[in-house]
Amino acid sequence: MKVPMQIQKVQKRNQLTRAYRPLRPVPGWATSAGDAYRVLEATLVSRLEDNPFQVLPFGLALLAFIVLLGLLSPVLIPARDFRLPGDVMELPQDVKLPHLLLNSPDLGNLLVQDSPEVSIAEAVISEKIPPLETQDYVLKKGDMISAIANKYNLNLGTIISFNNIRNVRHVGVGTSLVIPNSVGVLYTVKKGDSLSGISRTWKIAYETVLEANRLTTPVLVPGQKVFLPGANLSSRDLREALGELFILPTNGIITSRFGTRRDPFTGVRTFHNGVDFANAMGTPVRAAMEGRVTDTGFNSSYGNYVLISHEGGFQTLYGHLKKFLVSDGQYVNQGQQVGLMGNTGYSTGTHLHFSIFKWNNPLNPLNYLY
Repeated sequence: MKVPMQIQKVQKRNQLTRAYRPLRPVPGWATSAGDAYRVLEATLVSRLEDNPFQVLPFGLALLAFIVLLGLLSPVLIPARDFRLPGDVMELPQDVKLPHLLLNSPDLGNLLVQDSPEVSIAEAVISEKIPPLETQDYVLKKGDMISAIANKYNLNLGTIISFNNIRNVRHVGVGTSLVIPNSVGVLYTVKKGDSLSGISRTWKIAYETVLEANRLTTPVLVPGQKVFLPGANLSSRDLREALGELFILPTNGIITSRFGTRRDPFTGVRTFHNGVDFANAMGTPVRAAMEGRVTDTGFNSSYGNYVLISHEGGFQTLYGHLKKFLVSDGQYVNQGQQVGLMGNTGYSTGTHLHFSIFKWNNPLNPLNYLY
C-alpha cells in the first residue's frame, strides 16, 4: 500500500524534530543534582546511539583549536636563552675525543682555530703513531732474529716483513737487516689496490697510514711499499718464514734428497723433485699441511698417489703409497692420515716420495719441514 506524499513529509519532519530536540530531563526523574547529571548522561548516550555523527562538529572544533594554539605559541610564549656560560664552566675531558678527531678532520680544524697550522687530528695521530724511520743492523755470530726483535721492542713478524725473509734458516752472519721504529707490516702495493681498501683489509685507520708513511696523496702505484703500523704478519706467512709451515709426513730414514741424482734403474743423472722416506710397509702417511685433496689415483711413476692443495699456492705430493685413505675434494687437517707407505709405481723398495710445489715449481722439502 502506497503512503500519500503528504504523510511521508510529516513523518520525515517528525524524525528531524526528534533528532535535534533539546536535551530535557523527564519531569520527576531528577530529585538532586547527581540525579540530574545521570539523567543528562543517559539522554546524551541515547541520542548518540541514534545518530553518532552529532559529535562530529565538536571534534572538528577541538582539532582546529589545537592547531591554532600551536601556531600562536611562539608569539604568546617568547623563547628563552638556554646557552651555558662556557666562559665560567669547565667541560670534562672526553676519552672518545681522539678517536672522533682521527675520523673527523673538519672537526679537528674547527676546534683548533687559534692554531690553524696544525690540526688536532694530526697532533693525535703523530703522538700515537710516529712516522716510519728505519736503521740497519748487521747480523753477527750468535745473533738470533727473535732476540734482535726483542732488543728493539718489535715482534718477529715485523723483522721478517721488512726484510722479505722467506726462510730464516737462510739468514746468516753478515746479513744486513732493516729495523723499523715500530711494530707493523711492510706491504707491497698490487695492481688494483687503493689506500682505503688496504686500510679496511688490515683494519687500520686511513689517516694513520697516511701519517705513518708521510704520504701527501692517497694515490698508490703497484710495487710501492706502504708501512702498516700495528699490523701483524699472518700466521701462515710467519710459519712459512720460520720453516714451520709443513710437518714431517711420515716416520722413516731419508734415502734420497731433493736435486740431481742417478736414476736407481738406469744410472742416468736426473732431477729428483722431492725427498724419499723409507720405512716398513703400511707406515702411516700424514698431511704435511692442512688443505684440500685435489687428486688421487695411480701413476706409472708415483704409483698410488695423493695430491693436496694448500693456501698460498702450495701443493704436496705423496707417492708410492700402498693405499690412499682420502678422496678427491676432501678437506684434511695437518697431521691427518692420508695413506699407507708402499712400493707401487717406479720404485725400488718400500718408501714415501714427498714433494712440495709452489705455483707448480718444486721446492726443497727439507727447507720447509719441521
